[in-house]
Amino acid sequence: MAGTKTILVTGATGGIGRAVCARLAASGCSLLLASRDAEKLRLLGQELSATRSGTFSWLPVDMTSDASSRRSGASCAYEAASWTVLS
Repeated sequence: MAGTKTILVTGATGGIGRAVCARLAASGCSLLLASRDAEKLRLLGQELSATRSGTFSWLPVDMTSDASSRRSGASCAYEAASWTVLS
């Protein structure tokens, strides 16, 4: 994957989502990390930034909550034009 790709990864802080983040970051992608736990997102973003070359942003969101999803979607809508993949 080219380093210019920006990918939204939901469930980024645990299990498969975290593994996906590590793999995508290793291939040079920039990531928008989404998960419920803001502190875990911050730590993951820092960890990836320390060892990888992409750009890593994070967005606390509870995807099981319509209200939380709408708020988060509205707060990052301006970035959507540069997104390549949603997971």
